[in-house]
Amino acid sequence: MKFIANGPDVPEKLIREHEEGNVVFFCGAGISIPAGMPSFEALVNELCEKFGEECPPGPPDQILDRLEHTKARNFRPSLYEFLKIKRNAIVDTHIALTKLATDSRDNSIRLVTTNFDHLFEKAYKTLKRKHEFYAAPVLPPPKKSKWDGIVYLHGLLPSIKKEKDLSKLVITSGDFGLAYLTEMWASRFVSELFRNFSVCFVGYSLSDPVMRYMTDAISADRMYGEKLPDLWAFVSEDKNSSETLENWRARGIQPILYSHLNNHQALHETLKVWANLHMDGANGKEMIIAKYAGLDPLEKTPDDFVGRVLWALADPSCKPAK
Repeated sequence: MKFIANGPDVPEKLIREHEEGNVVFFCGAGISIPAGMPSFEALVNELCEKFGEECPPGPPDQILDRLEHTKARNFRPSLYEFLKIKRNAIVDTHIALTKLATDSRDNSIRLVTTNFDHLFEKAYKTLKRKHEFYAAPVLPPPKKSKWDGIVYLHGLLPSIKKEKDLSKLVITSGDFGLAYLTEMWASRFVSELFRNFSVCFVGYSLSDPVMRYMTDAISADRMYGEKLPDLWAFVSEDKNSSETLENWRARGIQPILYSHLNNHQALHETLKVWANLHMDGANGKEMIIAKYAGLDPLEKTPDDFVGRVLWALADPSCKPAK
């Protein structure tokens, strides 16, 4: 179903699972770019430039690991400066995701991010709501009965620039190795999360280091016969879109393709509209009926109102249908 004209076609099963409280949104660097934060690749380039180093080819987490070993004293403090959020940062997408991550039945929230910034905190202040948060390596059991809050899987930027706190951030290949392979607290959380919830990735590409570790965990569980809930990812289209889609599917994740034009506007607008409809409940679906039900269903339009009308009619309360 398309929530906006020419937007991504969100699978019906994902929408249904979300309404039943079974979906966890897993958020990456892409959602923070409109707020002025760098992508992982851009962060690597900025750090290399700051230290006067030529950025070598290779996975960004490995490049950062080499930088930390050569610039140990200044590496984490410099990282802190690049990751501080701006006062006028736009958090519309973060607000939308906090709404989508809220279970309307008990007002609990379950969301995971590998970002270090405080943009979700700013979003909550904007909404004038309080919530719990968990920063690595202290993580909650990913179960409905025991989890209510935002999980910062790779750590949260400390409010004060202290080396001890900055060292907890998972950003270099050495950090990833500890979190996923040696101490394994991140891989344990992720594996249990994938067993208990359907997961929707937002703001990632397959080249992101975190996706490499995530998909390895998924493959390992499936290799041992583990039947996992569905996994989805919003994927930006490119000139090799068909190959990109196949690569996501090969990793066990169902891609939801969207246009990258206008700084990924189709994705951000879809999340906002979906979030507002989710918070409005049956009333939001009644508005869809009022707006579209009188139109000719055979009329071809990029708005895809037919899908929205059918979704609204299927509301368990029967109010939109009535």
